[in-house]
Amino acid sequence: MKVKNSTGKALSLSILSTFLCVCMLFGMTYAWFKVDIDSGNNVIKIGAFDVNVYYSNTYIAADADGWTAFKDNSIFENVTLIPGDEVVRYVKFENKCDYPVKFDLVLPTGATFDANGKVNNLNIYTADTVTAAVTVADMVSLNNLGALHSAATAAAPTLLVTKTLAANTSAIVAVGVKLPETYDSVSAQAISETFKLRVIATQWNAPHTSVTAVAAATEQTLTADNVTVIVPAADVEKNDNFALVVSNISSTEGTFNCDIALKKNNETVENAPSPITVNINIGKEKTVTSLTHNGTAITNYDYDSTTGILTFTTSSFSPFEVIYETGVYEAKIGETKYATLQAALNAANNNDKVVLATCIKQDAGYLFGGAGKTVDLDLNGKTITVNNGANVNNRAIKIDDGTLNVYNGSIVAVGSGTNSSNGSGCYGAFRIEANGKLNATDLTLKKSRPWGLNVKVLGGEATLTNVTIDSSYGGGIEVTEADLGGNSKKGKATLTDCTFKQSNYFDHCSSAISVSGGSLLTVNSGTYEGEYAAYVFSSGGVIDIKGGTFTAKSKNVVIAAIDINTYPQYTGGFTISGGDFNGTFNITSPAYLSISGGTFDHDPSAYVPDSGYTVTQSNGKWIVNPVNVQQSIVVNAAAADRGLLPELITP
Repeated sequence: MKVKNSTGKALSLSILSTFLCVCMLFGMTYAWFKVDIDSGNNVIKIGAFDVNVYYSNTYIAADADGWTAFKDNSIFENVTLIPGDEVVRYVKFENKCDYPVKFDLVLPTGATFDANGKVNNLNIYTADTVTAAVTVADMVSLNNLGALHSAATAAAPTLLVTKTLAANTSAIVAVGVKLPETYDSVSAQAISETFKLRVIATQWNAPHTSVTAVAAATEQTLTADNVTVIVPAADVEKNDNFALVVSNISSTEGTFNCDIALKKNNETVENAPSPITVNINIGKEKTVTSLTHNGTAITNYDYDSTTGILTFTTSSFSPFEVIYETGVYEAKIGETKYATLQAALNAANNNDKVVLATCIKQDAGYLFGGAGKTVDLDLNGKTITVNNGANVNNRAIKIDDGTLNVYNGSIVAVGSGTNSSNGSGCYGAFRIEANGKLNATDLTLKKSRPWGLNVKVLGGEATLTNVTIDSSYGGGIEVTEADLGGNSKKGKATLTDCTFKQSNYFDHCSSAISVSGGSLLTVNSGTYEGEYAAYVFSSGGVIDIKGGTFTAKSKNVVIAAIDINTYPQYTGGFTISGGDFNGTFNITSPAYLSISGGTFDHDPSAYVPDSGYTVTQSNGKWIVNPVNVQQSIVVNAAAADRGLLPELITP
């Protein structure tokens, strides 16, 4: 904070009066506190209304001594400013009631200013959550005082800061004023203006709104206080009645809580058929680090720091908690914060860990590169949503070189369309180039654009463990070479304990797993379902399946057909030594299918070697086993009596 004394070109601010207004609203009934209030069938007992407001010229912890009572002529008394100077004051709200109280710091109606218009050069700033000393650079600019005063002289006060406190809690906000460096007074005469601030404290009851007998089955929007709920048209019928009730709103340093209840035809919505969109205004310039519903994390949300609106979807309600930090950033390396995730990836050194601080939604994708560099990206239970990714081949994340270990979260690659001509948006989550390597663990990847693959390996390497993929029209993973058809560096990938679900058919890319360009994909375990379950594309490659469950929804469980005219130097097919397969085979020579183990709902005998293996049937399944696992134990009774081990006989 910088305060200068000057006899020229200066502004002296004085708060003439400040006063605390206390009221309670229930329905349309107003009453003094400490009385019983009868409103229809409701009787509310109100205890003592005990609130305090303090201020300080410097930051003081809420529970520390040194605060001064908020009163007339105290906040900005006898402060002198010249261009570039700023003054910050801290205000503490204290709620000693046994119920929530909302505090509003406002510019009241009825204030007057001198006619010289100089007040239009004075800017005002606020911060609704303060835990340390701040400057106006850390705060939200509300406009110049003259413009705010014009609004305040209308029908209602102009709100500067609002804070809802739970019972027996306190919080600190800040108000700052600054005379810009660009201010140029016409004369050396000092400027003297006066304005008022007011604090309004209100017992916080449940605001509500209702829609009665809707006219048609259309989307319904309900708003109560700072919460808006949007019910999709699919869940609305003509003559439905809706009611939204928001209660128990509380806001302390870094935390916002509220209960949201949605009623449909007088019944509480507990499990809506379709996701319902919720918007909560939690204030501007924050980083939302956690959102929970009834203690369970909501891992995908969108917060706009410029409007203060937090958006998410839910199928049930009550209660919600938001944890946030003041200031805006997306990721951290150690204790260093970065405004964007891309900035953190760019700054990361070998063996650094980038931790995602909040859910992100943006158009551009992310690029990682660094020869010989290995970096962890901990999504921290959050979701990255990329709408287009045109800057990185329409992917959410592109790995040019180096190794990126990504884990613990979700990536949504937004796309649309049903074919290659009308498809738009992202093809998928990852693209791994020839010098890149991806290790993905405990991730959920979603995509919805046709013709693309959620994970595409182009001559690089990928290891996926416990990764869930949900792909519509497009596929789950394709492993191919760096330059398709150029006999270039082959890609390779390994899948362990993954769950891939591909739905909706467009073309060959509508497959759970696939290879091309002579590359290699190894599957150890997991569940893989798609229109095609596993596909060796026309340029060849090998899918080596050691275990897992594979299900074809409408096409083949395994399919391979090499185009020897276009790719004469390529070969490929399947080697299967284990797993459970549901669907038909489609193998065209010179592609091959070699089965040495597993269970099948179609007869695999044509692809099992003539010797060394058996094919048996049980419960509608064909079972393939090597003969060397058909073992029997012969126990010699006399040897057993002597304590010797049984003899293992292998035919």
